[in-house]
Amino acid sequence: MQTRGTDIRQGWDVYGNDDEKIGSIREVGTNYLLIEKGLIFVSDVYVPTRAVESVDASRQCVYVNVAKSEVDSQGWTSPPQGDDTWEGWSTRSAGTGSATAQSLRDDLAERDRATMPLHQEELKAEKRVEDVGNVSVGKRVVEDEQSITVPVMREEVEVRRTPVERPAGADDAFGDDRIDMPVRAERVEVTKTPRVVEEVEVSKVARADKQSVSGTVRREEAEIEGSGDSLVREDSDIGSTNR
Repeated sequence: MQTRGTDIRQGWDVYGNDDEKIGSIREVGTNYLLIEKGLIFVSDVYVPTRAVESVDASRQCVYVNVAKSEVDSQGWTSPPQGDDTWEGWSTRSAGTGSATAQSLRDDLAERDRATMPLHQEELKAEKRVEDVGNVSVGKRVVEDEQSITVPVMREEVEVRRTPVERPAGADDAFGDDRIDMPVRAERVEVTKTPRVVEEVEVSKVARADKQSVSGTVRREEAEIEGSGDSLVREDSDIGSTNR
């Protein structure tokens, strides 16, 4: 019989996965181990090779994947039928019996433990720049009434009479005499000249603000159901981390 590093031999002890001794090997078949079980009431058990879990050559023992109390319920009362051949198994490291038992218990604990991840959604805020409005600055013409005072000059004719006493010539008297004196005055002409009186500058400045956002997120919670006499204990400390 070809094995992975270890040859199982007649007379070796066989243990269950509970580290309880089942019996001793009486025969090594091509696809089974014939186990002699019991001390007073001896019975034979044909353990198929696929049930072999590991081999400890230093202690000359074999471990199967069922407990001692479950062997009789497996129906291993005759050699297995079919094309079952020897399968590879792990070889246990040499050490004391307590170390081997502890390793077995660790293997059992690993097989009896399962992990289910619980997921939860989280809000993530992302910012993007978008147009929210527009400011337009233009011009319109407004008419106002405006008055100004301008000093002007004008001429006036003054007539002054002075009494005199002198003889007049015959040719000068009673003639058609006339004095013409032009009178001038300043007139105001209004003209309009445009001038810049103000400048309007348009610019932008960024202001920091805060905005609250909200949304609906989902999270997973474990639903634990038991049946029969099963007992379930939930670690509240662990459960609180998922809430």
